Amino acid sequence: MASQSLLTLYVAGNTLDSRMALTNLDQICRQQQISPSQVEVVDVLKQFEQAESDKIIATPTLILRSLSSPAKRLVGNLSDRQQVLREIKTLLASNEFNCCPLVA
Repeated sequence: MASQSLLTLYVAGNTLDSRMALTNLDQICRQQQISPSQVEVVDVLKQFEQAESDKIIATPTLILRSLSSPAKRLVGNLSDRQQVLREIKTLLASNEFNCCPLVA
């Protein structure tokens, strides 16, 4: 079954790109005060059924979910923090359940 988290990061084990993506996402979430309950990390080597359900073909992949629009995917180690931040802010601003505050 697909995740219902606001953000889902798919990684493959403890690779350098996986660690970088986790670090970058953690820093962005802290900056935006996104609750850990809204973020899910899935290791495709351990939870391949969930990765298959979300049609993950490359890692790391960050899926941004919204009630009002299709999910967005960002593939890579999330080192372009400005792009990730832009996408998260867009998601949070448009999210119907408005679960997380935006930090200026």
